[in-house]
Amino acid sequence: MGIMINKTILRKGLEKLPSEKGMVRKSDVMAIEGKQKALLHESDSLFESLKELKEEYHSTGEFVVDGNSYSIEQMLEELRNDTKIGRKFRKNVNKNILTYMMKFGGDEE
Repeated sequence: MGIMINKTILRKGLEKLPSEKGMVRKSDVMAIEGKQKALLHESDSLFESLKELKEEYHSTGEFVVDGNSYSIEQMLEELRNDTKIGRKFRKNVNKNILTYMMKFGGDEE
């Protein structure tokens, strides 16, 4: 997704972790990474919308990216892992939404 964090902020956060001779436990870093990914997904409207379709509406639809079909579960994984397929799907969805808005989203009269 291309979301970046300033190295200074990261350094300050890492300084708060318990360390021995400047080394921190890998499990602490992995826990922080997991929390960061969870927060990222909570703020990702596309990820949350797909999750809602799957869980609340029991949707079993499929999505096509580059001629290949992916289930909702597969697409959630692609988005969760920020893969090439997930990024392409996100780009396609955004393009479709913007195209629709440009064609039909004019002023109401």
